[in-house]
Amino acid sequence: MHPHTLLIIFLHFLGVLGHALALLPSQMTHDPAIDHLFSRIYSIAGQVAPTDPATLNQTRTKILSLLSTFPFQQEITATAHSRQLYCETSWASPEYADVASAMSQLYRRAGQECNSNFGCEAMQGWGSAEIGICGPFGYSWDCKDVGGMAFSIAASCWRDLGIMRVGGRYLFDRWWTWSPADVRVYRR
Repeated sequence: MHPHTLLIIFLHFLGVLGHALALLPSQMTHDPAIDHLFSRIYSIAGQVAPTDPATLNQTRTKILSLLSTFPFQQEITATAHSRQLYCETSWASPEYADVASAMSQLYRRAGQECNSNFGCEAMQGWGSAEIGICGPFGYSWDCKDVGGMAFSIAASCWRDLGIMRVGGRYLFDRWWTWSPADVRVYRR
C-alpha cells in the first residue's frame, strides 16, 4: 500500500477515534434526579431571563429555593475533582441561579452537538451566566453533557465555597494534540 494512502487512513482513524472520545457522556447527565431538577428549573426560568429586575430576582429566589432542597451527592463533586475541575469563583462571577438556568437550557438541548471551533464558543447563557467550550477545532459533546460538566463546576464550587456565585473550568486534554479543552462557567 502506498505511504500516502496509509497516512490518510491513519488520519481518518484518529479523526473517528477523536470524535468518539470527545463525545463520551458525563456521568451526571444520566441521573434521573438531575434531569428532573433541570426540568423544574427550566419551568421556573423559561427560555430567557426576565428583563424586569424585580421579576428576575423573584425567579432567582425560586430557583435557589429549589436548589437548596436538592441532595448533592458526594460522587458528583468527587468525579469533578478527578477530572481537573477549577473553581474560579469571585463576587464578580455569575449568580448561582443564573448558572443553573443556563444549565437547564443545555439539558433541554439533549441530542444537539455543542463544539469548539479553534477558541472559545459560548454555548448557552441566561441572566448573568454564560457556559462555553474552549479548545481546538473538533471538540464536541452532546449539549446535555456540557450542562452536566457545568453542573459539576457549580455543585463543587458552591459546596466548597458556600457562596451564591459560581465560576470555573472543567479541563480536558486530547492525547494526540496535547491541546487543552474545557467547559467554562463565566459572567456574560
